[in-house]
Amino acid sequence: MQQIVVGTAGHIDHGKTSLVKALTGTDTDTLPQEKMRGMTIDLGFAYLNESVTIIDVPGHEKFIRNMAAGASSIHVGLLVIAADDGVMPQTREHVEILNIMGIQQGLIAITKIDLVDDPEWIDLVELDILSLVEGSVMEGSEMCRVSTETGEGIEALSDHLIKTVGKVKIVEKSGLFKMNVDRVFSKTGFGVIVAGTVDSGEVQQNDMIECLPGNIQCKIRGIQSHGGEVKLVKIGDRAAFNLTHIEKGDIARGSVLSSTGSLQTSDTLIVCVTLLKNTKWKLKNKQRIRLNIGTNEILARVNLLGRELSAGEEQNIYLSLEKPIAVVSDEAFVVRSYSPMETIAGACVLDTQPKTWRVEKNHISELPTSAKDRFAYWVNSKWKSPKTKYEWSITFFVTMEKMDNWIQESAFIVEPITKLIYSKKSLEQVMNAIEEFIVYSYKKNPLRNIIPGESILENLKIDSQWGHYALETMIDNYSLEKKGKGYNIKGYSYTLNVEDEQNLEAILKIFPENNFDPISLKDLNNVLKHPPKRLNDLIHLLKENMKIVAVGTNLWLKKESEEKLQKVISKYFAEKDSLSVSDFKDLTSQSRKGAIPLLEYCDKKEWTVRSGNERQKGAKVDD
Repeated sequence: MQQIVVGTAGHIDHGKTSLVKALTGTDTDTLPQEKMRGMTIDLGFAYLNESVTIIDVPGHEKFIRNMAAGASSIHVGLLVIAADDGVMPQTREHVEILNIMGIQQGLIAITKIDLVDDPEWIDLVELDILSLVEGSVMEGSEMCRVSTETGEGIEALSDHLIKTVGKVKIVEKSGLFKMNVDRVFSKTGFGVIVAGTVDSGEVQQNDMIECLPGNIQCKIRGIQSHGGEVKLVKIGDRAAFNLTHIEKGDIARGSVLSSTGSLQTSDTLIVCVTLLKNTKWKLKNKQRIRLNIGTNEILARVNLLGRELSAGEEQNIYLSLEKPIAVVSDEAFVVRSYSPMETIAGACVLDTQPKTWRVEKNHISELPTSAKDRFAYWVNSKWKSPKTKYEWSITFFVTMEKMDNWIQESAFIVEPITKLIYSKKSLEQVMNAIEEFIVYSYKKNPLRNIIPGESILENLKIDSQWGHYALETMIDNYSLEKKGKGYNIKGYSYTLNVEDEQNLEAILKIFPENNFDPISLKDLNNVLKHPPKRLNDLIHLLKENMKIVAVGTNLWLKKESEEKLQKVISKYFAEKDSLSVSDFKDLTSQSRKGAIPLLEYCDKKEWTVRSGNERQKGAKVDD
């Protein structure tokens, strides 16, 4: 059975708490301060039935942050307006908050009708309410006249509430568990107890979960929901967890509990902010604001593109938070002024892990507010480092089923081995970048026909797996050729001039004909006196043309000598089982200084296999 959360909203002293008590029999004012002052300070909770929780929120302007914390998890808004007062300042602000949070359904209760003798006055109040909710999520909500003193209208309100609740459709955001914590306390013999409304997924007793910020791994020792012990809770459930492996000081209202590894904290966000139509405030660059996000209130600084924002205007902005928080993509939240505290805007999270403002400012205005469009935008714009379907589902905190729909609707492709998601456009971008880099490399080093694959990808900052897939695709479509660990543009060859030919011949003459002496780059340079870059290019050209091979760091051997060395070792192992360093020195007429890099090269080629201080026959020595 799906669990629905109903949240009250309305001005202070309009009878929200009394109404909840009349509906459920529960007095939600439990704090001593609430009893003494006769007003709700913190969130209160009651149960209409086994599947409906009512959150009673404070109406006083000083406790709007607590109201916003309650609104972050509600499905149905119960707007409470006293017949004798009518619409008041906190009534308007609460409607704005409900609108920002995007509740599914609404119901309006006109309370204290026993205090009004003139029915026409209540008619006027109703007209005022209709004007207030026009264009908001509360527009079209049923209105009920009630009195908690006489009981008039309470039963009808309860019936309407149950019907309204029945219209709610809870859609699973993600298969991963997430819950914003709104209460924390300790209990003798139990330890840390936390409560909240399950925002997504499900969790069971004895599961390990993560508390953020802090990335603290904790265990659920016990679960209560609707006043009873349960083994499992899921999306929409009010739940209290008895946690182990965590101290009370490590968790507070505003903390987030989630499946391990599913969320990250951040102290920067990109959000789309929309100023309220009737606000007198403007949003300015570097302005300090309050964010009521989830069950948290946090301070932040605004980074704006261009001019300040006025009432009703919308823009993508970059926020620098004063402490890290854990949020998910597309999470709605309330923006309030720093001082005096007033609700000035609603906002929605677009990017939970942005780069620096310096990097993001040139692209922030392009970021779509629609999650599906943003996914498509990122697949194409982040073409150097694509993600898997699972990684994207974590980024957007959505189900794998929704990811499948987005991929299909955007005509994206899933790479069969790495499972990376890409588009035809992003593959073309990476292949064009690779080709341009190789052409640039040819201009810079004309003697180097073959460019190492890792060098290409490192220079272009392209993800290795993705980059190699693109390189192989370019081979398949005949635009590239692979040679060893390098690549060249198909059909490209550098025409050697007379000087090049002479230089290459001079290098080869330095290599001895009938022994295995490796030649160092330093030795070659001492003889030829070429500029280092020129000599390096010539050496690599000889390597690409299979004239010489690299046998160590800056050590080279003629190709014919390498082939002869393989035969000598193969012949040796035809008669003997092991090869010592001393034996190898005798075979190759090398000093220990020359023998060691040659032996290591033989190991690399799998002609020999090292075992302690000796070598045995390798698998490829007879190839």
